[in-house]
Amino acid sequence: MNDILYIFATCLFRAFFPLFWGIFLLFYKRNFWQNIGICGVFIPIGILYLFDSFARLPSLAPVDIYDVRSYLVFICLPPFARFYANYALNIKIGKLTHLLHFIPFAVMLSLYLVLRKFFPHIPFCYDINEMLGYASEYPLYVVYYLMLPAIFTTQVCTYCYQTTTLLLQVRKLYKKHGYPVKYINQFFVVVFSFCAYPFVCMFFFSYYNNMSVLVAHNFSLPVFITVISILCMNKILPMKTKFAQYEITCQTSVTSDDHKNGLNPVDLKERIHVFFSTKKVYSNADLTIEDVAEHLNINRSYLSAFINKEFSCNFRKLLNTYRMVAAQKLLLDRNFEIKDVAYAVGYSSRTTFYKAFKEYVSSELSPAEWREARLNEL
Repeated sequence: MNDILYIFATCLFRAFFPLFWGIFLLFYKRNFWQNIGICGVFIPIGILYLFDSFARLPSLAPVDIYDVRSYLVFICLPPFARFYANYALNIKIGKLTHLLHFIPFAVMLSLYLVLRKFFPHIPFCYDINEMLGYASEYPLYVVYYLMLPAIFTTQVCTYCYQTTTLLLQVRKLYKKHGYPVKYINQFFVVVFSFCAYPFVCMFFFSYYNNMSVLVAHNFSLPVFITVISILCMNKILPMKTKFAQYEITCQTSVTSDDHKNGLNPVDLKERIHVFFSTKKVYSNADLTIEDVAEHLNINRSYLSAFINKEFSCNFRKLLNTYRMVAAQKLLLDRNFEIKDVAYAVGYSSRTTFYKAFKEYVSSELSPAEWREARLNEL
């Protein structure tokens, strides 16, 4: 009797955590859309665990492996996790595209209903070896039950790989533009926890385990769920995944009109680059396109059209780009006050500097915050 109560208590413990965190995150700071993906995973898992805890009574066998409900619920869950990853990484997908990820669940549910209706049901099996023993008598059921973990494994590995690839790209962008990668690293932990968690479940569902394994399983899953929840609950999502590009490169783009004017676009582009970067003319708060045209000894209108074509921006944006590149370098030197940096790169006021910094460098961090984040990364 004590063993039965002990098993029952640990099963209820396992069910409590996903239910608690699923409901808590659903209302935490009212971030409904941010947390709906995780809630869509945890709440069904908690309900399933709760149902299994009572369904086992009075025998309370250590494991009820090939319960189709368990695998069907798990096959339904990866699309919700994928939805959360898309939202977190600011990836826009249509509703129809998202629904397509539920096709494996719909197919396996339909196949199970057909099997139950037209074929005698396979006897209850405690582990995969026992189930394989019925292969000659119930071949369709055996194939179906082997498909369940195979499809689930494919889903988890595919989504984990896709999300990890995207996270690596985002992490590279964050490091490149001086953003702290702390939250990206935390998201990596979340992704791999989501990957490890179902495989722990599959191991438990696939073999007739002893009491110690049952207890370890029932206590390890709440740890996974708690880690995932805590790492996600304080994130400000979606993450910033689009950054302005500040590199100024000299690419060849020669046209017949340029040759007619006696100008080599490659040389002119290099001259503009040298004029801005080497001579640091961007530090002149009153610099105009007329000043640049006069220095380069070319027509002002031609210079304006050339900048628009070769740099894909107007003169003002090009000037601000060079100023921000210089500002980022100066911000890494703590000897410079923020206002000194602003004046050094050609801004007449801190307000104008902050506005440009928000537009060209970081819409979320102030210059001081960006400095601290970047220096912590170095």
